[in-house]
Amino acid sequence: MGYWLGGETGALTDALAGDAQAARLFLDFLDRQHLRFQFMASLEGSELRSLFATATLIEWERSIGERRARQAGLVEELADLDDLLRSRGIDYRLLKGPFLGQRFFGGVERRPFGDLDLLVRPAHFAEVDALVVATGFERLSALPFGHRFATRFAHGCDYRRGACRLDLHWAPATHPSYRIDEGRLWQEGTAFEVANRRIPVLTDESALLFVAVSFFEDLDRGAGRLKSVVDLERMLTRMEGTTDWSSLFLRAEAEGFGSILPSILRLAMDFANADQRLRSLANELDRQANDAPIDWAARVALVDAAPGRLHNKLWASKLYACSRGLALGWWVLSLPMRRAVYAPISFRGMFRRKR
Repeated sequence: MGYWLGGETGALTDALAGDAQAARLFLDFLDRQHLRFQFMASLEGSELRSLFATATLIEWERSIGERRARQAGLVEELADLDDLLRSRGIDYRLLKGPFLGQRFFGGVERRPFGDLDLLVRPAHFAEVDALVVATGFERLSALPFGHRFATRFAHGCDYRRGACRLDLHWAPATHPSYRIDEGRLWQEGTAFEVANRRIPVLTDESALLFVAVSFFEDLDRGAGRLKSVVDLERMLTRMEGTTDWSSLFLRAEAEGFGSILPSILRLAMDFANADQRLRSLANELDRQANDAPIDWAARVALVDAAPGRLHNKLWASKLYACSRGLALGWWVLSLPMRRAVYAPISFRGMFRRKR
């Protein structure tokens, strides 16, 4: 795995050549890590293709084609949402999804995404919620005590209209130890061409910070996958040489991510074997305290964990900018509220199924 992420195709060939079972297990692992898109792209024009079962690769190509068609539909929906929000004078930011694909992978079709993530100011959430519902979106999340109460425990709501899934955020992340400078997010926002139009997005530094935090929170709950490592590696490669890493780490410290960011970036760098390629970041990480696992097996255990794995939660609890007791206590107390928002119970649906 490290050979592929590090671009060492010769070493990967030597490791898998003549061993059909090892090649099959390697593809199984990639599939669990949501890396079909990225791996198939790396096979273009490569002799690596001959190492793997043709039938499996053909099936992957078929599923990728279907996924790309759905993504094209999401990009069309993005243009409609952009028109809707601009017509009402509502500022927003596109997070992840097609922005990451276009900015860091060379095209929206070269990175998988399943929904559109938009960030709006908390003061505008109720208005945007009403707007998207009026245009035919169904809110899948519940707000049992109103969105102002939900903002203490959750970071947004999920919506659906046909095949389009929308995740409407009022914050990039939520935790009592986070001190996100929201004013900075909106003041430093920029625009990037997606869907043949200039779409408002976060700066590269802010996007990197919150992709890292999102990956950390996924690892915390046992849902982190190497897809996020590939995202981070692509972002770091593009930003190397133009980013003041020490300044970014100071910002992370001020906003409550002082242990999270270096640990996650160290983890990504180790997975991708990127220290020689990203020398300035590697040097800065050497000066930063971090709690990234140094053993390959321990790193794989983090990203290949089952949801709710206790070891992941204990590891993550050490990185929050608060006591471990507060981190675990907040998780326990907030869990019912977060489930009420993200996984609401439909009593009508339960009754209908019972009948």
